[in-house]
Amino acid sequence: MHNEGFRVNYAVVLRNAGLNLVGRAIPLAVAIVAIPTIIRGLGMEQYGVLSLALVVVTYFSLFDFGLGEATTRFVAEALGRGDLQGLPSLIWTSSALIGALGLLAGVLMFLASPFLASHVLKVSVGLQGEATITFRAMAAAVPFMLLASGLRGTLEAKQRYDLVNLVSIPTSVANYLIPLVAVLLHTGLVPIMGYLVVARAATCLAYFFPCFRLFPDVMHSTRIDPRRIRPLLTLGGWLAISNLSWPVLLYMDRLVIGSVMSVSVLPYYSAPYEVVTRLWVLPASWAPLYPAYSTIGLGRQEEISELSSRAVKHLALLLGPTVIVLVCFAGTLLRVWLGPQFQAASTAVFRILALGVLANSLGTVPDKLIKGIGRPDIIGKVHVAQIPLYAALLWFFVCHWGLVGCAVAWTLRASAEAALFFAVSWKLIPSSRSALTRAGVFLLIGSLAAFGGLMWIALASLRGYWQYGVAIFLLMAACTLAWRRFLDETDRALLRSLANIATGG
Repeated sequence: MHNEGFRVNYAVVLRNAGLNLVGRAIPLAVAIVAIPTIIRGLGMEQYGVLSLALVVVTYFSLFDFGLGEATTRFVAEALGRGDLQGLPSLIWTSSALIGALGLLAGVLMFLASPFLASHVLKVSVGLQGEATITFRAMAAAVPFMLLASGLRGTLEAKQRYDLVNLVSIPTSVANYLIPLVAVLLHTGLVPIMGYLVVARAATCLAYFFPCFRLFPDVMHSTRIDPRRIRPLLTLGGWLAISNLSWPVLLYMDRLVIGSVMSVSVLPYYSAPYEVVTRLWVLPASWAPLYPAYSTIGLGRQEEISELSSRAVKHLALLLGPTVIVLVCFAGTLLRVWLGPQFQAASTAVFRILALGVLANSLGTVPDKLIKGIGRPDIIGKVHVAQIPLYAALLWFFVCHWGLVGCAVAWTLRASAEAALFFAVSWKLIPSSRSALTRAGVFLLIGSLAAFGGLMWIALASLRGYWQYGVAIFLLMAACTLAWRRFLDETDRALLRSLANIATGG
């Protein structure tokens, strides 16, 4: 039985991006407030064990082999076709696979816990027993985390990010509130981990109920379809390759600095890196693009092109001026935050990395497009192929130009990857390039470059409060130009409707 296909448009994507942004901001605010008290209550080493346990369980959760994201795509594709009859078997087959992999990952983490505590991680002898129990406790959370990812993917396929955030925000906040309450009550590390495991199980259950409400047929048919296993594993496998390759690309720069130069100079690179990469919260909020592309399908390429062009334009309008301000005021920000020594050593690094983050962020739109139309193999191959090339580039640049060379290598890699993803998306969806032109994206990029140059020249001859006054004036002028020149009536209507929703109007 086929019904009318589920429809999705950019207004839905933009609303969900806003929900995701709020969903990331709230836990961050809680973390900023809670972490100092947690550190004081547990002590540095116990807090380190807690942090490492959360990191280790996150890495073991990669054992879902991309099935969560694969589920999102196949469910979204079925919704786009209006094929609701096959959804129960798809969801149950995916859940069964993810559950089995989750149990395997949990057992492996449980067995590896003593080795992690005594050999891999430098935990003091007196704390190794407690660390082992902590890791083993978190191993019980792995199956729930993996199963929750598949259920979450089902909600995302339906573009129900309101429900996703309704569950994920309390879960993320619990990562900080549970340890905070525990240390205030003078509870030890092991009970904290027990409470966190219970929270993970509750999260998994919390995803079940809205899934069953949105897809009631799932409750009436629990059939597992063996024919769906291979497509899920094939698509998920390529997504897993990409997900496993990305952390290597992400952390390789710091490993090379520590090997070629010295760990003692690493903070001059890692501190600005940690600041500028926080901008990734914006492109990450546009995650609803991935299921949207799958729902629309290749048969409606003009809709895909329209979706992509607006996403790139809006990301450029949000991130472009932000990056320009960071580049122009990098020295001042570093001096106020970390002192004159970091200002002298890290200003150039900060500026170069900020430009790389901008390019990388814009590249997430074609990245999601390529995955959404069913070609994650391209993304996986690109990420794997980059690893040896990037390693050689890093080594050469760090050897010759130190920290600045490392920042240049990182930005070159990020920019080249973004350019390649755009080129591939244009080949797969030929109308997407002309849609960018019609939306004025290329003109916008050129205007941002000109605006950055103008601000740089204007600020170079000024000092003190004059710099801030001129910067604010130029930003206001840029916002006025963007509203009149780069936002069309559809964009303005979307922004007005979102403002009305936000204010309750």
